[in-house]
Amino acid sequence: MNQTDQISVLELLFLSATNLNNFKWDDLLALFDCNYSESQENQVKLLERTVNHSLVKKYPLKLSYQQYFLKLILKKLEQRGIEVCDQLYQKYVDLLNKDDNEEGTGSYQYKHYRLPNNEYITLSEKTSIISDGTTGLCSWQGARALTNWLWENKSFIKGKNILELGSGIGLAGLSLLSFCDPSNFYFSDCHSEVLKQLLTNVKLNLERCEDAGQDCGSAMIEDSNLIFWKTMHRGIDVRILNLPWESVVDDKPNIRPDVIMASDVVYDSSLFGSLIDTLVYFLKQGTYCAIFVCTVRNETTLESFIELAGGRELIVTELPEALPSLGYFDSDTPIKTFRITSSL
Repeated sequence: MNQTDQISVLELLFLSATNLNNFKWDDLLALFDCNYSESQENQVKLLERTVNHSLVKKYPLKLSYQQYFLKLILKKLEQRGIEVCDQLYQKYVDLLNKDDNEEGTGSYQYKHYRLPNNEYITLSEKTSIISDGTTGLCSWQGARALTNWLWENKSFIKGKNILELGSGIGLAGLSLLSFCDPSNFYFSDCHSEVLKQLLTNVKLNLERCEDAGQDCGSAMIEDSNLIFWKTMHRGIDVRILNLPWESVVDDKPNIRPDVIMASDVVYDSSLFGSLIDTLVYFLKQGTYCAIFVCTVRNETTLESFIELAGGRELIVTELPEALPSLGYFDSDTPIKTFRITSSL
């Protein structure tokens, strides 16, 4: 991997606030193990592509993450006997003199995910995995894997009406809107705090497109129990739906998706009944298939879902894994992608 690629990887991992233990430090530090002039130049580039990145200045990562990142860099450079540039020391001191209140992030932090088309999705996420009684306020590995699948299957999505179940804070859906060309796209969730945070992230990213000269259209909050918010974006009807799975069969929502997508929704067996009811309802209404991406933390839980789905005349077919292109993936936790169709 050449020098440009190494810096690009460093930027990718840092901006998405990847656990620093998962950086390939030996490869990255080779950038600075060279002649004095080149080493100093690369250290300045490191700052420009990480803590001084324009996105970080406007939407800062968690302050403690930035501080520890530079502390670790300084330690590793000094251990290798590499002279540290003045700008790197100064930036570290500047960060130490800040606090989270000054940064204005509080219990939320920003993360920036670089997509395969080199656009960025910026998300405001909770700093804790479980908050307000839900896991939906931070991004998960499955959403990144679903984004990879969408990138490899753009032609399949083109021109279709897409419904995402359990959108969480919006990574997969916003990625789809960045590089796919659906007819309509519906985010959905049911937790009030998740819907609010999802709206924050959708507006942040779509309005940034508008700032770049791309039409975002008008937006409005709906009074409907189903439609939480809607807008037109690049000619696509984009909506955020309040869609509790347990209510779908009775409420009969007036939407007709061609394809359903979801990531990391197969984890709680107490929800399987309503989730499968939702799939059966839409598939009977004409939905072609559902694409589910699952991080397999418990094989028994996944097998239970597949068995229950089969009992409702659903066919669950495992698909080839998409090539990883969106950040770090935990190789110890397998990810599986499934196509779900009706046998009726």
